[in-house]
This record gives sequence, structure tokens and C-alpha cells, in this order.
Amino acid sequence: MNSRGQEEAPFELLIAVILMTFVIFVGLQALDELNRQQCTGQINSKMEQVKSVLETITRGKGQQNLALTVPDCGKNPSLRLTEETSSYTCSTYCGGNQSICVLLRYQAGGVAPITKCVGISPLTEFASQDTPSSCIDRSEEEKLVLQDWDNPNASIQAGNYVLVSAFSVSADPNPLICAYRKEGI
Repeated sequence: MNSRGQEEAPFELLIAVILMTFVIFVGLQALDELNRQQCTGQINSKMEQVKSVLETITRGKGQQNLALTVPDCGKNPSLRLTEETSSYTCSTYCGGNQSICVLLRYQAGGVAPITKCVGISPLTEFASQDTPSSCIDRSEEEKLVLQDWDNPNASIQAGNYVLVSAFSVSADPNPLICAYRKEGI
């Protein structure tokens, strides 16, 4: 056998291993990016669904069911409704010349934040267990517990919801939404 060929074989094998490692690394990076894009698409879809249900409810359309499952794309995911008072931010997300608006925001570590404009009045109120309201207690027979979607310090939890348009007993003209979460499933 040719000794020169035997001397080059380990070098060629080393080059092949380095190239294969690089190809595998690039392939894994591409798969990771594909998963991230797919997850972002799922989050966008769920946020559009929440937005649509909220807009329907505030127009006085009675009751809507919502199965809220937000994919876990990053660390500490958070979905919140916020009232924005910056006209720049409102016009960026909602268009037009609004000085106050309602935004639905998703944030998680490792994922770009996603923000949607919700076409509801900033005066819309969400009832909570801590505040008296026109929302009926449905916890006993239907296992529906009232949730506070207005709380800026708490994330909207995943689950099955029933959102109900209610009228204030105090003759307050602002829209009132009762967001009930189904417990025990």
C-alpha cells in the first residue's frame, strides 16, 4: 500500500468530521428557529381569538366561550390586558390618532414580545372576586370562578372561560365583562 495515502487518510477524516459537525450544528439551529416561528404563529392565533371574543362581548353579544391555551414558547410566559395612555404606542398598534387604548400583550423569555390592539373601550371593566359587581356567582353549580383580567400584576391564566357581558348595578355606563374560568378540569 502507498504510505502517502495512509498519511492523508486521518487528515481527510478529520476534515470530514469537522464538516459534518458544522452541518449538524446549522441544521439544529434551523430546526430551533422553525420551532420558534411555529410557536409564535400559535401565540398570534390565540391572541387573535381572545381579541375577537373580547370585541364581540363588549358589543353586548351576551356570552362567549373561550378555550385559552397559550403555547409555552419561553420562560415565564405572560398574557395581559393593559390600558395604554401613550398616543404614540396606541397609534402604532391600533392606527389612527388614539390617546388611550387597550392592548393584549404576550411576553416570555427568549421570545419576541407580541402586542395586539383590542378594539374595546378603555373604560371597559372586568369584574373580579374582590369587587362587587353585576356578575352572578356561578362557582357552586357550574364550577365557574370569576377572574380579574384587569389586574396589571397578574397574567391571564390558561383554561376554559365563559365571558359574559353584564350591566352595572350602579348605572355605570361603562361596559362590564365577567370572565369566568372553569375550575376542576
